[in-house]
Amino acid sequence: MTGTLRYTLRLLLLTLGHAGVRELIEAYARARPPHLFASQEAFEFADYLRLTRPAVPWLSDVLELDCGLTRARLDGMPCTVSLDSDPTALLTDLGAGRLPVAPRRGPFRVQLVDDGADRCRRTDGSLLMRLSTLSPASCPDRVSEAA
Repeated sequence: MTGTLRYTLRLLLLTLGHAGVRELIEAYARARPPHLFASQEAFEFADYLRLTRPAVPWLSDVLELDCGLTRARLDGMPCTVSLDSDPTALLTDLGAGRLPVAPRRGPFRVQLVDDGADRCRRTDGSLLMRLSTLSPASCPDRVSEAA
């Protein structure tokens, strides 16, 4: 799961610690049968986290980002997710190995694109993330792209 739910697991580790994450994964393993593919396991674990709702700030937004990145990679098509926190702040801080500090709130809509779908994949295998912000007054159909 570390390859598919990278930011989620980092958030869990930073919040719950190694022992807390181990307990969470063991409880998940007791509750659900294992899956053959990492992506299936990731989606099942994400569903488990949504159901059990551990007290981890920003968990639902980070789960949406990780699952969206996985869907974009699997499908080779853009995947759009809606968030309540600034995705740039979340991913920047988690990517640096630290908890986010008061990321901006508000509706955000993020289009996640597998950059290997229409051009060469980066050497690190990462995905291109196009960020879009919805202001409260803006129409949900019209999102200005800020990437």
